[in-house]
Amino acid sequence: MGFDVLLTGFEPAEVDIIIEGIGDESEQPENLVPGEASGPPVSRLGDVWMLGKHILVCGDANGLHPKVVRQAFRLAFLSPDVTSAILEGRQPAALSLAQIPKLLPLSWTEHLRLLG
Repeated sequence: MGFDVLLTGFEPAEVDIIIEGIGDESEQPENLVPGEASGPPVSRLGDVWMLGKHILVCGDANGLHPKVVRQAFRLAFLSPDVTSAILEGRQPAALSLAQIPKLLPLSWTEHLRLLG
């Protein structure tokens, strides 16, 4: 992959499951990986893209402390419902990064149960 998978906060097998997809969700159109684009890139550092329920921010992690990168990856795999609640300020008052487990379950339903 070009980087240490353990920096994501997930075990290599968990990353494989996320990338390969298991179950019915992997066949949904929004989960299909598009083909390679032709032409020059249109994204630049700092761009923010809204992808349905998802947000993609184009950034540069070079020079960041590995702990910061691990935290960002951990948050990147939160369920859309939990992410939306945080972005809209609807999360439980006591919820902080310290309450988010380092190894999140793969089930988004379980995220809601654990994090509110």
